Order: sequence, then structure tokens, then C-alpha cells
Amino acid sequence: MSVTPPSIQWRMWWAWHQDGGRSQPGKLQPLSPRHTRNVEKNPAVTLTLESGTEVVIIEGESHATRAEPDDLGVRLTQAFGKYADAGYAPEPDAWVGQDGGGLRIITPRRAMAWFDFPTDCTRFTF
Repeated sequence: MSVTPPSIQWRMWWAWHQDGGRSQPGKLQPLSPRHTRNVEKNPAVTLTLESGTEVVIIEGESHATRAEPDDLGVRLTQAFGKYADAGYAPEPDAWVGQDGGGLRIITPRRAMAWFDFPTDCTRFTF
């Protein structure tokens, strides 16, 4: 029997609005140590959008990765610039080190999506 992990709403997956399981809207924080320990023990993850009508569900595995500051780190910093007003403004070297600063890579196994249920349901298996 396969066990599907609990669903986590997509924001920036490695910068959830979580603090010990308590939601803090508008405050971006790094992935909590509890979530990190859980996903290290069981890398199965499910990601969803916040919308209840435009649905995208991705199931797969999450593994720690790194971003070198002179390559991907720079691009991530530029992409996350739009979150600076919410208090999340990482430097290019934020994703180096043994744990990659909490940066995770998701390898999808299955994806489902619909925006006009039930007329446009789509399912992909990777």
C-alpha cells in the first residue's frame, strides 16, 4: 500500500508561511526544522496551488540540493526579489553549504490539473 503525503500549498516551497505548524500570513520564513526532518525521513511530497478552482496537484519526491552563488544563486535571488516586501530577500550565497540552505528539488511522479472541472481534467504520469 502506498501512502500519499499530506498536501502543502505551493508558495515558495522552500520558504513556507509556517512556524511550527502555525500559519503566519504575509511572513515568509525558511522551511521549519520539523518539516525538514519529516521530508528527509520520507521524501514523498504533494504540492498544490492555493486556489480551490484552478487546481494543480503534483506528487513526487523532494531532496536537498544546492545553488552556487555565482550561478543559480544569482538567478534565484533575482527571481525572489518580488518577495522582498514580505521580508524574504536572500543573498546569492543563501543556498550553499551541506544542506543547501533548505533548498529542495522536487522530482514529479504524477500531476493532475483542472481549471474547469470536470471538462478539462488532465493527469500526467512521469
